[in-house]
Amino acid sequence: MESPNLLLLLLLLAVAAFAATGDAYGKFRHLHLYSRNSEPARSVDLHRNNSFGNILAFDNVLQEGPDPSSRVIARPQGMAVIADLTGANAFTAYTITFIAGEFNGSSLSVLGLTTMTGVSDRSIVGGTGYFRTARGYILSQNIDVGMEDYNIYITFS
Repeated sequence: MESPNLLLLLLLLAVAAFAATGDAYGKFRHLHLYSRNSEPARSVDLHRNNSFGNILAFDNVLQEGPDPSSRVIARPQGMAVIADLTGANAFTAYTITFIAGEFNGSSLSVLGLTTMTGVSDRSIVGGTGYFRTARGYILSQNIDVGMEDYNIYITFS
């Protein structure tokens, strides 16, 4: 029979090894930006009676503040597919490319459902440059016609 002290030592070493490698994301950032929505380019219009299945492409801007003259920091570019029979939700896949400021040249990859009313909660599934290995989420909400309030929460190494 093995010594209880040896088993305890092995258990402590295993926990220490897991703790040393378990948290690869050492940095955290919260960005609060504002989106000015461009008119989406409708790529595919599948139904006359409803919008289910329609595919939209977009190229918007993210600004530092809600004022139209605020500095443009990034461009969310991608597509949305109307994924709800009522037309109230769209599945989105896009990249936020930073074009100014501290993160210029870096990007975030985003997937998730956008709701036409209420708060949209989407996942950050990767990134480039400063945000390589990024994970996180984006909460956004329409605050005015053509404008969304973006709260971006990012962890990365």
